[in-house]
Amino acid sequence: MKILIALITFDDIMVSMKQINVNFINIKKCKEQYIQWLKKNALELTDIIELKDRAIMELDLSKSNLFFKDVSPKNITLFKQKIQETLQNPNTVLGIGGYLEQRGFYTAPEYAVKTTNGTQWRDIHLGIDIWAPAKEPIYCPLDATVFSAYNNQGEGNYGPTIILEHQIDFDFKFYTLYGHLTIDTLDGIQAGQKLEKGHNFAWIGDAPINGNWPPHLHFQVILDMLEYTQDFRGVCLPNEVEYWSTICPDPSLFFKRISL
Repeated sequence: MKILIALITFDDIMVSMKQINVNFINIKKCKEQYIQWLKKNALELTDIIELKDRAIMELDLSKSNLFFKDVSPKNITLFKQKIQETLQNPNTVLGIGGYLEQRGFYTAPEYAVKTTNGTQWRDIHLGIDIWAPAKEPIYCPLDATVFSAYNNQGEGNYGPTIILEHQIDFDFKFYTLYGHLTIDTLDGIQAGQKLEKGHNFAWIGDAPINGNWPPHLHFQVILDMLEYTQDFRGVCLPNEVEYWSTICPDPSLFFKRISL
């Protein structure tokens, strides 16, 4: 009986590192394309959520805002109450914000990472949250193909999630992720399906099906899906911000009427 032993050489490691570096350089180039394309085309996009006749409030859920220091999916009643108090009337006031915000309520075990310096938390938010009533319609901002439609179950997770692929030209595409949707959103939508700009393809969900969060949309731009197929990392470690913010650039340019 022969036993085969795979030896990883220094050259193998260097080749792997070079591949990672080349991929990251390509993503950086894609980020530049994304920013330039969006600046030119933002006014042509359909609003993801209805903004007409609604006030916009930048909602701060960072660690520095002590008003939200006790909230988490484990205390959904208090979380909802504080969102309601802040927005006062969610039907006419939208709370928007959160890109690269460091938040104190990502304390579930799935956010913990053990390192040589002890346990650290993935608590930097990589998308924008839009706080609006449950069942609020979500619209396709530009022509797209459904990359995935899946229910990422579990407390603190995305719940029903749709990822769209936007092929801009032969060498440039990006993805948009929509998390915390209604379970009905997943009915009749599937990977490979074509969606036209302006199509109402999703609705904001409510607890507990949406990951047990107060109603809101998690919206995230992704330049490279890496090896993810049905979800994508929505938070990262503080020391990983440069890497993940390159892959997931600022989505605020999608909101042409406001500046976040």
